[in-house]
Amino acid sequence: MKIERISSCRAIDKRFFWQIVFEWEDIFSREMGIPIWEEPKVSVNPHAFRLPILDDIVLLGKGNLFRYDLSAGNYNFWNNHKVLPCIIDFNLTKKKIAGFERAYSKHKQVLISSLEAYVFLKENNTRLPIAHLPLSISDKYKITGETRFEKKFDLVLMGRQNSVLMGFLKEYAKKHPDFVYVLRKDTKSFSYYTSTGELVGNIITREDYMHLTQQARCALYATQGIDGEHEWRNGYNQVTPRWLELIASGCHVIARYPENVDTKYYNMEHIASSCDSYCDFELKLDKARNESADMEKYSEYLSCHYSSNRVAMLKDILNKIS
Repeated sequence: MKIERISSCRAIDKRFFWQIVFEWEDIFSREMGIPIWEEPKVSVNPHAFRLPILDDIVLLGKGNLFRYDLSAGNYNFWNNHKVLPCIIDFNLTKKKIAGFERAYSKHKQVLISSLEAYVFLKENNTRLPIAHLPLSISDKYKITGETRFEKKFDLVLMGRQNSVLMGFLKEYAKKHPDFVYVLRKDTKSFSYYTSTGELVGNIITREDYMHLTQQARCALYATQGIDGEHEWRNGYNQVTPRWLELIASGCHVIARYPENVDTKYYNMEHIASSCDSYCDFELKLDKARNESADMEKYSEYLSCHYSSNRVAMLKDILNKIS
Protein backbone atom coordinates (compact mmCIF):
# COMPACT_ATOMS: atom_id res chain seq x y z
CA MET A 1 0.00 0.00 0.00
CA LYS A 2 1.34 3.40 -0.94
CA ILE A 3 0.52 6.41 1.26
CA GLU A 4 0.36 9.74 -0.55
CA ARG A 5 -0.75 12.13 2.20
CA ILE A 6 -0.80 12.56 5.96
CA SER A 7 -4.30 13.55 7.01
CA SER A 8 -4.60 16.13 9.81
CA CYS A 9 -7.39 17.89 11.68
CA ARG A 10 -5.11 20.81 12.65
CA ALA A 11 -7.26 23.35 10.79
CA ILE A 12 -10.47 22.40 12.59
CA ASP A 13 -9.49 21.18 16.07
CA LYS A 14 -7.15 23.27 18.21
CA ARG A 15 -7.54 21.40 21.49
CA PHE A 16 -4.31 21.10 23.45
CA PHE A 17 -3.88 17.33 23.27
CA TRP A 18 -3.97 17.37 19.46
CA GLN A 19 -0.71 19.36 19.45
CA ILE A 20 1.17 16.15 20.26
CA VAL A 21 -0.42 14.43 17.28
CA PHE A 22 0.43 17.32 14.98
CA GLU A 23 4.08 16.94 15.99
CA TRP A 24 3.96 13.26 14.98
CA GLU A 25 2.29 14.16 11.69
CA ASP A 26 5.03 16.66 10.90
CA ILE A 27 7.71 14.00 11.35
CA PHE A 28 5.77 11.44 9.31
CA SER A 29 5.31 13.98 6.52
CA ARG A 30 9.01 14.91 6.54
CA GLU A 31 10.36 11.37 6.75
CA MET A 32 8.00 9.97 4.12
CA GLY A 33 8.31 12.96 1.80
CA ILE A 34 4.55 13.42 1.47
CA PRO A 35 2.33 16.44 2.20
CA ILE A 36 -0.05 17.06 5.07
CA TRP A 37 -3.66 17.28 3.95
CA GLU A 38 -6.04 19.26 6.15
CA GLU A 39 -9.33 17.51 6.75
CA PRO A 40 -12.63 19.27 5.93
CA LYS A 41 -15.03 20.41 8.67
CA VAL A 42 -17.66 17.86 7.65
CA SER A 43 -15.46 15.05 8.98
CA VAL A 44 -16.00 16.12 12.60
CA ASN A 45 -19.79 16.02 12.31
CA PRO A 46 -20.83 12.98 14.41
CA HIS A 47 -23.61 12.20 11.92
CA ALA A 48 -21.55 12.46 8.73
CA PHE A 49 -20.64 8.76 8.79
CA ARG A 50 -24.33 7.93 8.19
CA LEU A 51 -23.91 8.99 4.55
CA PRO A 52 -21.61 6.25 3.18
CA ILE A 53 -20.96 8.10 -0.08
CA LEU A 54 -19.76 11.26 1.70
CA ASP A 55 -16.31 9.91 2.54
CA ASP A 56 -15.86 8.83 -1.09
CA ILE A 57 -16.67 12.38 -2.22
CA VAL A 58 -14.25 13.94 0.27
CA LEU A 59 -11.47 11.52 -0.71
CA LEU A 60 -12.05 11.73 -4.45
CA GLY A 61 -8.66 12.16 -6.12
CA LYS A 62 -6.83 12.38 -2.79
CA GLY A 63 -4.96 9.06 -2.98
CA ASN A 64 -4.31 6.91 0.09
CA LEU A 65 -4.12 8.66 3.46
CA PHE A 66 -2.54 7.88 6.82
CA ARG A 67 -4.28 9.45 9.80
CA TYR A 68 -4.32 9.26 13.58
CA ASP A 69 -7.72 8.48 15.06
CA LEU A 70 -8.08 9.81 18.61
CA SER A 71 -10.21 6.94 19.89
CA ALA A 72 -11.98 3.78 18.81
CA GLY A 73 -15.76 3.82 18.65
CA ASN A 74 -18.80 2.55 16.81
CA TYR A 75 -18.81 5.25 14.13
CA ASN A 76 -16.06 6.32 11.78
CA PHE A 77 -16.41 8.91 9.02
CA TRP A 78 -13.11 7.73 7.53
CA ASN A 79 -14.17 4.10 7.03
CA ASN A 80 -12.70 3.85 3.54
CA HIS A 81 -10.21 1.57 1.77
CA LYS A 82 -8.07 4.64 0.95
CA VAL A 83 -7.48 5.42 4.62
CA LEU A 84 -4.97 3.77 6.94
CA PRO A 85 -5.98 4.73 10.51
CA CYS A 86 -3.92 4.48 13.67
CA ILE A 87 -6.04 4.44 16.82
CA ILE A 88 -4.50 6.33 19.74
CA ASP A 89 -6.88 5.45 22.60
CA PHE A 90 -8.63 2.09 22.83
CA ASN A 91 -10.91 1.50 25.83
CA LEU A 92 -13.56 -0.82 24.39
CA THR A 93 -14.94 -3.83 26.21
CA LYS A 94 -15.60 -7.20 24.59
CA LYS A 95 -19.25 -6.25 24.04
CA LYS A 96 -18.19 -3.29 21.90
CA ILE A 97 -15.96 -5.22 19.49
CA ALA A 98 -18.71 -5.96 16.95
CA GLY A 99 -19.63 -2.27 16.64
CA PHE A 100 -15.96 -1.36 16.34
CA GLU A 101 -15.50 -3.92 13.56
CA ARG A 102 -18.42 -2.47 11.62
CA ALA A 103 -17.07 1.05 12.01
CA TYR A 104 -13.64 0.08 10.61
CA SER A 105 -14.75 -2.63 8.16
CA LYS A 106 -13.55 -1.00 4.92
CA HIS A 107 -9.94 -0.34 5.90
CA LYS A 108 -7.25 -2.56 4.44
CA GLN A 109 -5.51 -2.42 7.83
CA VAL A 110 -6.24 -0.86 11.21
CA LEU A 111 -3.25 0.19 13.31
CA ILE A 112 -3.51 -0.03 17.10
CA SER A 113 -1.10 2.04 19.17
CA SER A 114 -1.56 0.09 22.41
CA LEU A 115 -0.03 -3.38 22.44
CA GLU A 116 -2.38 -4.24 25.29
CA ALA A 117 -5.38 -3.38 23.08
CA TYR A 118 -3.85 -5.19 20.10
CA VAL A 119 -3.44 -8.39 22.12
CA PHE A 120 -6.98 -8.01 23.49
CA LEU A 121 -8.40 -7.82 19.96
CA LYS A 122 -6.33 -10.78 18.78
CA GLU A 123 -7.40 -12.90 21.76
CA ASN A 124 -11.02 -12.07 20.97
CA ASN A 125 -10.61 -13.08 17.32
CA THR A 126 -11.26 -9.71 15.74
CA ARG A 127 -12.25 -9.89 12.08
CA LEU A 128 -10.29 -6.74 11.30
CA PRO A 129 -6.76 -6.88 9.86
CA ILE A 130 -4.76 -5.14 12.60
CA ALA A 131 -1.14 -4.23 13.29
CA HIS A 132 0.69 -2.58 16.17
CA LEU A 133 2.11 0.94 15.68
CA PRO A 134 3.17 2.36 19.08
CA LEU A 135 2.97 5.98 20.13
CA SER A 136 6.15 8.06 20.15
CA ILE A 137 7.73 11.42 20.89
CA SER A 138 8.61 13.86 18.14
CA ASP A 139 12.22 14.01 16.98
CA LYS A 140 12.17 17.73 17.81
CA TYR A 141 12.73 16.70 21.44
CA LYS A 142 15.69 14.43 20.69
CA ILE A 143 18.33 14.40 23.42
CA THR A 144 21.90 13.18 23.73
CA GLY A 145 24.01 12.15 26.69
CA GLU A 146 25.27 15.74 26.81
CA THR A 147 21.84 17.39 26.94
CA ARG A 148 21.29 19.49 30.04
CA PHE A 149 18.28 21.45 31.29
CA GLU A 150 18.27 24.09 34.01
CA LYS A 151 16.37 22.51 36.90
CA LYS A 152 14.53 25.17 38.92
CA PHE A 153 11.95 22.99 40.67
CA ASP A 154 12.13 19.75 42.63
CA LEU A 155 8.90 18.44 41.16
CA VAL A 156 6.25 19.61 38.70
CA LEU A 157 2.70 18.22 38.49
CA MET A 158 1.06 18.48 35.08
CA GLY A 159 -2.00 16.69 33.74
CA ARG A 160 -4.07 14.06 35.56
CA GLN A 161 -2.44 12.66 38.68
CA ASN A 162 -2.75 9.29 40.36
CA SER A 163 -4.44 9.39 43.77
CA VAL A 164 -1.99 6.96 45.40
CA LEU A 165 1.09 8.90 44.26
CA MET A 166 -0.57 12.15 45.30
CA GLY A 167 -1.19 10.69 48.76
CA PHE A 168 2.50 9.83 49.00
CA LEU A 169 3.42 13.33 47.81
CA LYS A 170 1.29 15.06 50.44
CA GLU A 171 2.82 12.91 53.18
CA TYR A 172 6.31 13.70 51.87
CA ALA A 173 5.57 17.43 51.85
CA LYS A 174 4.45 17.28 55.50
CA LYS A 175 7.66 15.53 56.53
CA HIS A 176 9.92 17.78 54.44
CA PRO A 177 9.05 21.47 55.03
CA ASP A 178 11.80 22.57 52.62
CA PHE A 179 10.19 20.69 49.72
CA VAL A 180 8.45 22.97 47.20
CA TYR A 181 6.69 21.71 44.08
CA VAL A 182 4.72 23.20 41.19
CA LEU A 183 1.08 22.50 40.45
CA ARG A 184 -2.01 23.85 38.71
CA LYS A 185 -4.30 24.96 41.51
CA ASP A 186 -7.37 26.00 39.51
CA THR A 187 -8.74 23.68 36.82
CA LYS A 188 -10.49 26.67 35.22
CA SER A 189 -7.18 28.29 34.28
CA PHE A 190 -3.73 27.26 33.08
CA SER A 191 -1.87 29.15 35.79
CA TYR A 192 0.76 27.18 37.68
CA TYR A 193 1.96 27.99 41.19
CA THR A 194 4.50 26.68 43.63
CA SER A 195 3.09 24.86 46.63
CA THR A 196 3.91 28.00 48.65
CA GLY A 197 1.68 30.15 46.44
CA GLU A 198 4.16 31.82 44.08
CA LEU A 199 2.95 32.20 40.49
CA VAL A 200 5.19 30.33 38.04
CA GLY A 201 3.32 31.32 34.89
CA ASN A 202 0.48 30.60 32.51
CA ILE A 203 1.15 27.36 30.67
CA ILE A 204 -0.89 27.79 27.50
CA THR A 205 1.13 26.47 24.58
CA ARG A 206 2.82 23.16 23.90
CA GLU A 207 6.16 24.98 24.14
CA ASP A 208 5.23 26.34 27.60
CA TYR A 209 4.26 22.85 28.70
CA MET A 210 7.53 21.23 27.64
CA HIS A 211 9.63 24.11 28.99
CA LEU A 212 8.10 23.78 32.46
CA THR A 213 8.58 19.99 32.39
CA GLN A 214 12.23 20.50 31.47
CA GLN A 215 12.69 22.61 34.61
CA ALA A 216 11.59 19.78 36.90
CA ARG A 217 14.03 17.47 38.64
CA CYS A 218 11.26 14.96 39.16
CA ALA A 219 7.72 14.18 37.96
CA LEU A 220 5.03 11.62 38.72
CA TYR A 221 3.64 9.24 36.14
CA ALA A 222 0.95 6.55 36.32
CA THR A 223 -0.96 4.56 33.75
CA GLN A 224 -4.59 5.60 33.92
CA GLY A 225 -6.24 2.27 34.63
CA ILE A 226 -4.25 1.43 37.75
CA ASP A 227 -5.86 1.73 41.21
CA GLY A 228 -9.33 1.55 39.66
CA GLU A 229 -9.18 5.18 38.54
CA HIS A 230 -10.71 6.59 35.34
CA GLU A 231 -13.46 3.98 34.97
CA TRP A 232 -13.95 4.94 31.32
CA ARG A 233 -10.56 3.32 30.66
CA ASN A 234 -12.17 -0.06 31.43
CA GLY A 235 -9.00 -1.34 33.08
CA TYR A 236 -6.65 -0.55 30.18
CA ASN A 237 -3.19 0.69 31.15
CA GLN A 238 -1.70 2.05 27.95
CA VAL A 239 1.63 3.88 28.17
CA THR A 240 1.05 7.45 26.99
CA PRO A 241 3.40 10.00 25.37
CA ARG A 242 3.67 11.76 28.75
CA TRP A 243 6.04 8.98 29.83
CA LEU A 244 8.38 9.74 26.94
CA GLU A 245 8.09 13.51 27.44
CA LEU A 246 9.30 13.23 31.04
CA ILE A 247 12.33 11.23 29.98
CA ALA A 248 13.12 13.63 27.11
CA SER A 249 12.91 16.48 29.66
CA GLY A 250 15.56 14.89 31.88
CA CYS A 251 13.20 14.23 34.80
CA HIS A 252 13.54 11.52 37.38
CA VAL A 253 10.24 9.67 37.17
CA ILE A 254 8.35 8.21 40.10
CA ALA A 255 5.95 5.86 38.38
CA ARG A 256 3.07 3.58 39.18
CA TYR A 257 1.90 0.96 36.70
CA PRO A 258 0.95 -2.71 36.38
CA GLU A 259 2.96 -5.27 34.48
CA ASN A 260 1.32 -5.81 31.10
CA VAL A 261 2.40 -6.17 27.46
CA ASP A 262 2.32 -2.39 26.96
CA THR A 263 4.49 -1.51 29.98
CA LYS A 264 6.83 -4.36 29.00
CA TYR A 265 7.04 -3.07 25.43
CA TYR A 266 8.21 0.30 26.74
CA ASN A 267 10.51 -1.44 29.22
CA MET A 268 9.37 0.95 31.95
CA GLU A 269 11.21 -1.02 34.61
CA HIS A 270 14.49 0.05 32.97
CA ILE A 271 13.75 3.68 33.79
CA ALA A 272 11.56 3.52 36.89
CA SER A 273 10.22 0.59 38.87
CA SER A 274 6.59 0.85 39.93
CA CYS A 275 6.22 2.65 43.26
CA ASP A 276 4.07 0.69 45.70
CA SER A 277 4.79 2.21 49.12
CA TYR A 278 5.45 5.54 50.76
CA CYS A 279 8.88 4.32 51.89
CA ASP A 280 9.85 3.66 48.28
CA PHE A 281 8.40 7.02 47.21
CA GLU A 282 10.41 8.90 49.82
CA LEU A 283 13.68 7.21 48.83
CA LYS A 284 13.08 7.96 45.15
CA LEU A 285 12.14 11.59 45.67
CA ASP A 286 15.11 12.17 47.99
CA LYS A 287 17.37 10.83 45.25
CA ALA A 288 15.68 12.90 42.56
CA ARG A 289 16.17 16.10 44.56
CA ASN A 290 19.88 15.48 44.96
CA GLU A 291 21.04 13.69 41.80
CA SER A 292 20.85 14.54 38.12
CA ALA A 293 19.09 12.14 35.79
CA ASP A 294 21.28 9.84 33.73
CA MET A 295 20.97 11.55 30.33
CA GLU A 296 23.16 8.96 28.64
CA LYS A 297 20.75 6.24 29.74
CA TYR A 298 17.76 8.38 28.77
CA SER A 299 19.22 9.15 25.35
CA GLU A 300 19.82 5.48 24.63
CA TYR A 301 16.32 4.57 25.83
CA LEU A 302 14.57 7.14 23.64
CA SER A 303 16.57 6.23 20.55
CA CYS A 304 13.93 3.69 19.55
CA HIS A 305 10.87 5.73 20.55
CA TYR A 306 11.11 8.82 18.34
CA SER A 307 8.49 9.41 15.66
CA SER A 308 11.02 8.73 12.90
CA ASN A 309 11.35 5.19 14.27
CA ARG A 310 7.60 4.75 13.95
CA VAL A 311 7.86 5.86 10.32
CA ALA A 312 10.22 2.94 9.71
CA MET A 313 7.73 0.61 11.37
CA LEU A 314 4.90 2.04 9.27
CA LYS A 315 6.85 1.45 6.06
CA ASP A 316 7.30 -2.20 7.02
CA ILE A 317 3.55 -2.50 7.62
CA LEU A 318 2.74 -0.82 4.30
CA ASN A 319 4.98 -3.26 2.43
CA LYS A 320 2.78 -6.11 3.67
CA ILE A 321 -0.54 -4.53 2.60
CA SER A 322 -1.62 -5.36 -0.93
